Order: sequence, then C-alpha cells, then structure tokens
Amino acid sequence: MQQPSRRLIIGVAASAAVHVAVVLGITPAPAPVPFPEPLPLTIELRRDAPAEAATSLVHDSAVERSAPPTAPLVSVVSRARAASGRPDPAPMRLELPYDRYYKSSELDVRALPINEVHLVYPKTAYEMRLRGRVVVRMFINEHGTIDTLSVVEADPPSVFEDHALAAARALTFTPAIKDGHAVKSQKLIEVAFNPYDSINVP
Repeated sequence: MQQPSRRLIIGVAASAAVHVAVVLGITPAPAPVPFPEPLPLTIELRRDAPAEAATSLVHDSAVERSAPPTAPLVSVVSRARAASGRPDPAPMRLELPYDRYYKSSELDVRALPINEVHLVYPKTAYEMRLRGRVVVRMFINEHGTIDTLSVVEADPPSVFEDHALAAARALTFTPAIKDGHAVKSQKLIEVAFNPYDSINVP
C-alpha cells in the first residue's frame, strides 16, 4: 500500500508543477534553429562614363576627376586651366648671378692682380734644371679674393702643381665688373717654371 501512495504523490506533484508553469507563462525553450547557409558574394564591375561626357566645372585648384589615373599631373592641370579660360603661365627662370663665376669674355672689366708673388721652385727640379708649366683656373669672388683653384694642365705632371697652386693662392685681385657691379669671375693663368729666372729655392 505504501508504493501506490508514493506514486500517486509523485504524479500529483508533477501535475501541479505543470499547471503552475502554465499559469506563470513558462514555456519550454524552442529547439535551436541552425544558422542559414552563407550566400555567395557577388561583385558587379561597371565602366565609368567616358571622359568626354563629364561636364562639371573645373577650377584652377581642382583636378579633373574624369582623367585616367595614368595621366600626368601637368597635362591634367593644363586641361583644367584651359577649361577655366586661363592659359598656362610662362615658365619661370631663376638666375643666381651671385653664384656664377663669369668668364673673361662676359665681363666689362676683368679682375686684375694687385700684388706680387714670389714663385718658389721645387729644389729637386731646380737641381736638375727642369723646366715646367702649370695652367691654373682661379675662381675669384666679388671682393677680389680667391675662392678655389684647380689645375687644368701640368707639364711635366706631378712636379710643379703644388708650388703653382701655392703661388696662385697668394694672389689678390681687383674685382671683375659687369653692368656696373662687382661680380664673381674665373681666370686661367699659366705659371711658368724656368730655373734660369730669378726665383726662390727652398
């Protein structure tokens, strides 16, 4: 008799629990719905309208949007200026006269030496009574002093160059004149070495 009464109690309790759930609005969770299959991505490529069909106004500061990506910027800007009715400006020329060393043929007055320099003869070359010549290019600034020197020619080579440069470096000049102003200039001089002249030997 105890087993049926226990079953009855369990059945009544289960029935009461179901009724309470219905009264409270508790419903069992629905079964999970599987995610839908992903759809394939579709890309449609369309051509832009031809450049001739573009009618938008183009200003000086704008670049044509219809121009192909490979068009050079200069031509795009030129077309933009043409569309705005303004011609391309003339190219600018920048001249830096203060950084230019004028040649003698370009000057009104050439630079002239104002001091005397004693040439030093290499001792070994003097003992051998060796003659020589060195051609030196001098770059003279607008104040008459030398900025830099370079050897253009030497005969014989590797004998007199250092002594010729030392003598040329000690020279000072009156500045060259062009259009009424002192300017930088360049000058070629030949330094001759003759062991029979009046010279200084170290």
